[in-house]
Amino acid sequence: MAIQITAQELTAFAATLAGQELHTRTRHVPFSVRVTRGGLEFRPGSSGKPRTTGSARLDQVLEEFAMSQSLRPGHYQALTVNASYILTLLARYLQHRGRPLPA
Repeated sequence: MAIQITAQELTAFAATLAGQELHTRTRHVPFSVRVTRGGLEFRPGSSGKPRTTGSARLDQVLEEFAMSQSLRPGHYQALTVNASYILTLLARYLQHRGRPLPA
């Protein structure tokens, strides 16, 4: 059964992680996230420069995830350079909900 997550669900979950240091799933790069009016803002620990993802882009990534069930950032490179951050949030959300992570 395909897992479907809405941008609203993921954004609400991201709000609970504000102020925490997170790490990407693959390279374990530290970053933080905050919810903005237009979507999500990621702040990599290495540069400290904010990287934004609008809600429309987030919707596209989540729609692709619903079809592919892939948690590999490379699968989303045509959609966003922020895939590793989004997928880290997505995996944490699934774990929080007690859902198994796709292979």
